[in-house]
Formats: sequence, structure tokens, C-alpha cells
Amino acid sequence: WEEYLGMLGKKARHEIRRKLRRAEAAGPVRFRELPLTSASADAFIALHQARWGAQGLFPDTADGERGRRFLHRLTELESMEGTDAQLVLGEVAVGDRVVFATVAFDDGATCYFYNAGMDPAAREFSPGRTRTAAYLRDRMAAGRNRFAPLRGAEPHQ
Repeated sequence: WEEYLGMLGKKARHEIRRKLRRAEAAGPVRFRELPLTSASADAFIALHQARWGAQGLFPDTADGERGRRFLHRLTELESMEGTDAQLVLGEVAVGDRVVFATVAFDDGATCYFYNAGMDPAAREFSPGRTRTAAYLRDRMAAGRNRFAPLRGAEPHQ
């Protein structure tokens, strides 16, 4: 993690550390993988919708219902893979408060970030930055050294 931070520019490194310190003042910032269950899929959907609403993947429409069924079915299928599952449902908590949920894929070497949701009332924790930091720290500690986005136009490394 420190090696990664050292590769960033001074301003970016400072911002990540500053936002992490601010969030950590409220409690530990940690990423946790969730079990591949229907309840975990629902938890992701709830935070995704809290952030994106009608613009998200799961609005109260036929397309949104199809998206919910897809995520539930994918979760069910991946859970049958056991330790070979590549789907990762996860959450980032600050203390006991879940502020961010994520869907990613992990093939054992590379983490492919797919989508996220966040608690809009948690803006004081800078959930986007703290999520990225907590997720990267956890996955680096698990031996991953390559990260790739699967959606969005944001620049990633």
C-alpha cells in the first residue's frame, strides 16, 4: 500500500491520506468481502439505488427488474463455484457504518472493478476515495497487484 502511494503524485497522495484520516477519526475504514448470497446482492442493490436512483442499474422499471434478476442469478451461479468464484460482493465500512458497496471480479491476480453504490448521507467520509483506498489496501494485502475498471469513463490505474 505504501509503495503504491509512493507512485502517486504528492497532491494525490496527500488527498488520499487526508481523507482516510478524516474517515478513520470516526472508526476503522475497512473493506470486507460479503458472502455470495441473495442478501448480499440486495445490500449492493440498495446502496447502488441510494446513490443512482432512476439513473442506476436497478430502477423500478422492467429493465431494473431484469438487472436485479441478473445480479441475483450471477450471485447464485458464482456461489456454486466455491473457492473458484470470481464475483466479489463487498462493502466498505467506517466504524460500524456501511458507506459503500461494490461489485467486482477477481481472478486471483487482477481485480476488475465493475460497479458501486454508496450511502448519500455519508459524504463526510468521502466514500469514493475511502472506498478506493480500503479496497486497494485489502486486495493488495491479498496478493493482488493489478486493477482494472470495467465500467465508466473515469481514469484508473
